Amino acid sequence: MYRQRGVALITVMVLMAIMTLLGIALLNQVCIEIKSAASIRRAINTSLNAESGAFATAGWMSANKQANPPIEILKRNDFYEAECYYLPGLDKAIYHPPGYSTNWEGMVVKTTSGSPDLEHPISLIEGIVFIPTAPAGYGNE
Repeated sequence: MYRQRGVALITVMVLMAIMTLLGIALLNQVCIEIKSAASIRRAINTSLNAESGAFATAGWMSANKQANPPIEILKRNDFYEAECYYLPGLDKAIYHPPGYSTNWEGMVVKTTSGSPDLEHPISLIEGIVFIPTAPAGYGNE
């Protein structure tokens, strides 16, 4: 009789130890999944921040028909830092941009945007954009 109780006690203790180890392993796996999901989300956000800097700069230049955006557009709220400069030999060009009915004179500009900054970027986006400044064919070529 006492022998059966001892076997049952040992069996219960072994099962409790096995269940505890399985619980610890499961908890560890859940923590790893949470950390990886957070790092993926952070990487997506930094990439979108850098992309928004490049497109904000190009959008401002296109809307204002200028290739010298103000500092408020280039450096915005620690989300991105952008810079733009003319490409040599292509700073004056004539193109037929999509969405425009005529040829336009403009500048080909390279924009670079990094998140959070350009010195140590987590994400870096570069783009080459044509900035229309005036319709071509009206004596301004």
